[in-house]
Amino acid sequence: TDEIAKSHAHASIGFSKNKNIQNIRQKGTILAMDIIVDKDDGYLSNIQPKLYDYFLSQNILLRPLGNTIYILPPYCTGEADLIEIYTAIENAMEPE
Repeated sequence: TDEIAKSHAHASIGFSKNKNIQNIRQKGTILAMDIIVDKDDGYLSNIQPKLYDYFLSQNILLRPLGNTIYILPPYCTGEADLIEIYTAIENAMEPE
């Protein structure tokens, strides 16, 4: 639990450098961030299904809510799994 929170805090630093991510926030073992979308659709943008499908293709179960990605890992999640999740999010931000 403390390890997850520390890992999230460290990952937040990297996410803050990504120009496609904003409003990064953490509360304990929960990390959330907003993906910047082209239009002012925000939560109602069509990015949610694209992100969901991408994460599933990477064998990661993350269900974005609109343009917001929440990471709420089970307490048994290890560092390697968290790194895989963070990497998938970074990769999802790369242009196609």
